[in-house]
Amino acid sequence: MNNELYDLRRHLTLWGRLSRAIGIGYPTMAATEKARIGRGGAFNEVRLPDDIAELDALVSRLPPQHKLIVVEVYTKGGDYRDHAARLRLSVDAFYRRRKSAEVHLNTLWRAQMQVA
Repeated sequence: MNNELYDLRRHLTLWGRLSRAIGIGYPTMAATEKARIGRGGAFNEVRLPDDIAELDALVSRLPPQHKLIVVEVYTKGGDYRDHAARLRLSVDAFYRRRKSAEVHLNTLWRAQMQVA
């Protein structure tokens, strides 16, 4: 299970980097802030690698409590303290929820991979 989580985290890291670079729908800053500094608009021709596109679709369908954690951790900068503070969680609660979200997503991802 740990190796599977490492593999998932590796893919999520790539997914997060791509979402920051090409803007696939998970904002790294508020729209009002983007407008203020002149970084508006969206790139309409987003093409993700197939495995990352499948992962993106699974993330978009996660329950809100899991999606919030995954998007925060993998699409926004900072260390664990920054993430916990933005989510208004203690560090222990942050780690518990992160692990829960990753295990849930890994279960969905592995099930989808077996079907395909």
